[in-house]
Amino acid sequence: MTRRRGNGNGKPVFNLEYGPPSLAKGVCPNANALDFDSLVKNLALDAPRTSCR
Repeated sequence: MTRRRGNGNGKPVFNLEYGPPSLAKGVCPNANALDFDSLVKNLALDAPRTSCR
């Protein structure tokens, strides 16, 4: 089976979760398995972020 990035329509899938950086431990494995580009941002909406890739 050939895996392609995106949603099957040739479009990328982006996901943004809000919470502490430790949230990435639960979010990233699932997002990566689905080939989503995901970020975890803190609730203050300032610059720090955790990327799953």
